[in-house]
Amino acid sequence: MNFGERLKKLCQDYQYTQNTLEEITGIDRSTISAYELGTRKPSIENLETLARVFKVSIDYLYCNSNKHFLDITNISETNYYKIIAIIKEEDLNFEKDTRLFNK
Repeated sequence: MNFGERLKKLCQDYQYTQNTLEEITGIDRSTISAYELGTRKPSIENLETLARVFKVSIDYLYCNSNKHFLDITNISETNYYKIIAIIKEEDLNFEKDTRLFNK
């Protein structure tokens, strides 16, 4: 599976059209279409945005891994709590964005 196929599959899983994904991410629909068709490669910024929206790692999204998430089992306790704090903050921001989108 390549990046375009994976992006298309995630959109189907989330029931997002290209227009919906454009509204959520700010990435132009024609760019999303080009990603899905494999005629354009994403910038790192767009990869980060898409990974955040779909709650997957960049490695998974860009097909460098078949794991949805990063393995954090061998990190220090301090770094573990830092990661948890970041995830909670991102979830709150995503929920806020979703509420604004659904109004």
